[in-house]
Amino acid sequence: MKKILILCQHNTARSQMAEGYFRFFAGQRAEVFSGGMEPRAMHPMAYRIMDEDNIDIKLQRPQLAKVLLRNRYDFLITLCEEIPSTFLKKIKAHRHFHVPVEDPLNQADNLESAYRDTREHIKKFVLKFIGQELLE
Repeated sequence: MKKILILCQHNTARSQMAEGYFRFFAGQRAEVFSGGMEPRAMHPMAYRIMDEDNIDIKLQRPQLAKVLLRNRYDFLITLCEEIPSTFLKKIKAHRHFHVPVEDPLNQADNLESAYRDTREHIKKFVLKFIGQELLE
């Protein structure tokens, strides 16, 4: 079983969506963790948008990335630019994938649509990642 760490700034939407998809699609192939540099409460829209795709993330909780440093990981996935390189150097991970995904909260013209776009972007990445890195 591979260990995957997913990091983002607040651990309220993007990294939570990715964690949900990895848990669902990778199953027993991966143990998945997510964290944020400045964790905040989950955004209700994240729950709703993931529910539309039958992915339940209601039991997931934002957590401080710093507490995840004690583990070793096969893969580190970063979804935002705000994580300091000095912090990234402290993470014990075999491989690092950076996948910039815009924060849906920054796309305020239509929040629901922004969350759907974010979900689809992350879902495509997760499925491709599983096919290339976890299925051997």
